[in-house]
Amino acid sequence: MPTAGKVLTILLIPVAIAWLVLASMATQRNRNWGQKIQQLDTQLEALVGTAEKPGEIAQLRAQVEQLNNKITSQMAQTTRDSTILRSRLSQIEATVALTREDLSRLQFLVQDTERQVESARQIAERRTQEKADTEKEIGTAKDELADLALEDAKLRERRESLVREFKSVLAENRQLVQRLLKASNSSN
Repeated sequence: MPTAGKVLTILLIPVAIAWLVLASMATQRNRNWGQKIQQLDTQLEALVGTAEKPGEIAQLRAQVEQLNNKITSQMAQTTRDSTILRSRLSQIEATVALTREDLSRLQFLVQDTERQVESARQIAERRTQEKADTEKEIGTAKDELADLALEDAKLRERRESLVREFKSVLAENRQLVQRLLKASNSSN
């Protein structure tokens, strides 16, 4: 076989292998895309639905219809409520008329109450005077308390000095007792 044929044969074998690899890759890609298309078809069928089973869009439309029905019933209820409120308003207006009559009666009572208030003011003035007297007595008592507190402080200071003096005398006496005990022990 000539050299060119050998070279050509050597070149054709890798090219044939590359073609086989490319063909298998194309087949794999087609298979993957086929699966993807099948998944998308399944999703589309779930959204749109079939004759036997309604899809999500049909369910959403049914929900929208239910909401429209609820809105209509709510509007009817609102109309009934507004009618009830209008009747209550007329009742309230009648009550306002009665209240005005009661107001005129109360004005007479206010005049009587004002007389009672004047009497209460006089009593309050007496109480104010009594309070002022009581505060004076409290002031006097506080002054006495301050004097007693000052005297107490002096007495406490005197007591503290006596306690200190007692402790120092006690310490001296203990030292003397210890000396005497040592002296008596050493003489024995």
